[in-house]
Amino acid sequence: MSDILLLHLPKVNTDLDAMLKKAAQHVMSPAERHAQARSWVIGQMMLSHPEMSRAEAEAHADRAVGPNLAARVAELEAENARLNESARLLVEKATTMMRVFNEIVQERDELKVALAVCEGRSACQGMRELPIVPRFPN
Repeated sequence: MSDILLLHLPKVNTDLDAMLKKAAQHVMSPAERHAQARSWVIGQMMLSHPEMSRAEAEAHADRAVGPNLAARVAELEAENARLNESARLLVEKATTMMRVFNEIVQERDELKVALAVCEGRSACQGMRELPIVPRFPN
């Protein structure tokens, strides 16, 4: 009879024991604490006011718990990285445009010199100053 009772006793799961010990020692991050508090408020609102929609309960929870500052910081850091990349691309484009502009100015000056030399010779009569058309890269 004692053998039959032993069969019905729960077996010790060492993996489960290890997970429970690890969970007991876990320290929640600020984001985890915020999510847990928000979730708890939503649950309490839904239980105490069954007529309330999920969106209304979430709005109440957001007002009760406040903003998730860790998430907001992460959003701002991502936005800052995006803006820095945009600024880098703009500086790169402006640098390219200035280089092209300087090349155009140099070419214009060379054409003026060539025209002046040509005007000094009778063989180049009728040649006038050429209009300068800027060539910007796409």
